[in-house]
Amino acid sequence: MKGWSSRALVVALCLSAASVAGSARAAADPSADADARILELAERARVERKAGDYDAAIATLKEAIGIAPKPWLLYNIARLYEDSGRYDLARSHYELCLGPNVDAETQSRAKDGLARLDKLGEHGRLVLTISPKGAAVKLDGVAWDLDDAGGTSLTAGEHQLTVSHPGYVTLEKRVDVLGGQTMDLVVNLSKEPTEIVRTVEVEKPVVVTKTVTQTVERTDVGAWPWIALGAGLAAGGAGGYLFWAGTDDWDAIDGQEFATQAEFEAAKEPGATKRGWGTALMATGGALLATSVILFLIDDGGEESVSEPSPADAFSGSVVPAVQPNGVTMTFIGSF
Repeated sequence: MKGWSSRALVVALCLSAASVAGSARAAADPSADADARILELAERARVERKAGDYDAAIATLKEAIGIAPKPWLLYNIARLYEDSGRYDLARSHYELCLGPNVDAETQSRAKDGLARLDKLGEHGRLVLTISPKGAAVKLDGVAWDLDDAGGTSLTAGEHQLTVSHPGYVTLEKRVDVLGGQTMDLVVNLSKEPTEIVRTVEVEKPVVVTKTVTQTVERTDVGAWPWIALGAGLAAGGAGGYLFWAGTDDWDAIDGQEFATQAEFEAAKEPGATKRGWGTALMATGGALLATSVILFLIDDGGEESVSEPSPADAFSGSVVPAVQPNGVTMTFIGSF
């Protein structure tokens, strides 16, 4: 079963040789050069196939199809896939050989190939409707060509489907193909998200202050502290002297004898009076001294104007813009 399609290739070579022979009569015909190049690539693919390098032979034939989509090239690619055991790819390429513009002989050979594959196992059909058009399709990691209806035959079972297109999010999906059935799948690729970059001019932090003038009332007591100090010292001194004088009077009569208690009391009266007045004056002097100290403490020289930021009105900080998905948010950083 495995083997290069010798008959198809010989026919192609004969046709190409006839075309080359006629090139002397139609040197201006560009198709003659194309046929010669296709013949050269077909021969190279035959050598690669004989060496067992199926992938190289397939790539060479695809290069030839790029020059001209000859049906017999498609058939030989399908046969290479079949011979290398890639039956799903072989089936899809055989089906491509059944189009309306394919010659009868190539169609017949393609049908034979499909019949051989049918004996290997049950198959189903996957039909894809893809948006946007021109997306690349892979099945089980292999690039896949779909027929004109967007379909292909696959062995029954699970397959990994990958659909990709530049600028769109790639779809990866497991599909379960049932034998003898057609699976229709609609694929709508989503556009890749676009990153929006916004440039915002950020000025230096703004600092704003408001200065107010406050008037502080201060107390001016004039000379009264000194007057109280002087009076307190004088009263305290006078009181101390009188208290000492009264005590001295008492000392003078101490030890004297008096006939009666009344005489003793009369002798003590002057000293007691001096001591009483002395005590009163010392108390007054102490009070005046205390008053002078208080007056010195509360004397701060009168009114004074002070300029300082108003706690209620002053603020400092900066305004920082931040880009959000739905716009720009202005954030204040600082204190009031």
